[in-house]
Amino acid sequence: MPRAVLIEPCYEICTCYWYYAVENHLWRYAPLWAWRVDRLRKRDATRIRVVEAIESVDPQLVAGCGHGAPNLFTGQFGVPIFSVCTEDVLARRIVFLLSCDTAAELGPDAVRKGARAYIGWDAPVVFVVSSPPRIRDPATDPFAWPLFDASLSLLGSLMWGKTAGEAVEAYMRRSSYWYRYWLSRSDGTYVAASIAHDAKHLRLLGDPSARIVIGRVVPPTVYASAGLAAVASALALSGHRTAASIAGLASLLVSLPR
Repeated sequence: MPRAVLIEPCYEICTCYWYYAVENHLWRYAPLWAWRVDRLRKRDATRIRVVEAIESVDPQLVAGCGHGAPNLFTGQFGVPIFSVCTEDVLARRIVFLLSCDTAAELGPDAVRKGARAYIGWDAPVVFVVSSPPRIRDPATDPFAWPLFDASLSLLGSLMWGKTAGEAVEAYMRRSSYWYRYWLSRSDGTYVAASIAHDAKHLRLLGDPSARIVIGRVVPPTVYASAGLAAVASALALSGHRTAASIAGLASLLVSLPR
């Protein structure tokens, strides 16, 4: 059984949106029944606990969300977890970090020290948030959800045994869908711009053919695009006339293989 360590701080909007996206929706994107997943949540998202888990579990996949800098990835309350010159702990693994800037220096350093592939951003990750924020279910925030939908698609693709390159392509497909949708709306300029920015700065370092063998898993023939129904509901509550068409698209996707 393949193994994953997920790093999930939750102490402000960015990290809590990812925390609850994983908590509520990862099962829609990934065959969790086929994996051993160790989730280091909130106060457990520290360097000591993360390194202990990696050394104990020996995961093929390390993924997480946290604030970052070119040479640094942080966990709960901004405490450093990974940094340049210390990260041989990521050797032999596929790494995906939803974090600003880490693909500039930390990612290349991890690959030099043996990481099979590193997926992250070489610039700040940006997204638009509703007011008030929808912390406990980001799928109901129509402005922010495109980033998290695309990122969950990327993570889910890795967990389905797709290559790192295919996982990035999955992110780009979801981003492209959301970009076209928001670009067509009179109120979507800033959302579309943020989606385009994030897609432009996503980087795949290392081996694009790296993948994790998950054994015999029968994929479902019906695999809806998670979150579309929730986004439709959120738009309807906001009085958007396009909610019905989005709901119709969600119904259509339910009938199609992913």
